[in-house]
Amino acid sequence: MKKIDSIMIARLIAAALFIAVIAGTWDAWWHGAIGRESFWEPPHLLLYSSVLIAVALGIYGYIQSKEKIWKTLAIVLLLVPISGPFDELWHRLFGVEDLSSPLIVWSPPHLAIIFSIMASMILILPILRKDSKDMQMLFGSMIFAALLNLILFLLAPLQPEGPWHLVWFFGTFFT
Repeated sequence: MKKIDSIMIARLIAAALFIAVIAGTWDAWWHGAIGRESFWEPPHLLLYSSVLIAVALGIYGYIQSKEKIWKTLAIVLLLVPISGPFDELWHRLFGVEDLSSPLIVWSPPHLAIIFSIMASMILILPILRKDSKDMQMLFGSMIFAALLNLILFLLAPLQPEGPWHLVWFFGTFFT
């Protein structure tokens, strides 16, 4: 069986994480527009499948290379699906957050998932630096866009025109 080189694995992980962020954005819209129907909603399924692909590839990358960066990446990637059941438990214990609460963004399981995805994207960058310039630009842009999306999502409760008004007009600074 032919081995996949580490750069190709890194590309696939970056693409899977990019899709996971798109799915997370879709999920946020879904919960606001349609509500929280079940654990098995279409945006959740896209999120789960893309994360599982990224995790499997991260583990494969570590098994293939035995390098420390791949071990760290695989462990951080594993935190994402491990946090998923805690999110479901959070919703069962504390209910579904509504737009009146910043916990819709800042619940501990949401933060664990978001920071794990962000850390994974940052960890993949040194591997992608070995790629051609064109591919660095493509996958680097995908990672940058996904990181920016997650940062803006984390800052959403600080926006002055949002439902939370946590820091009043000072939220304009964060926006």
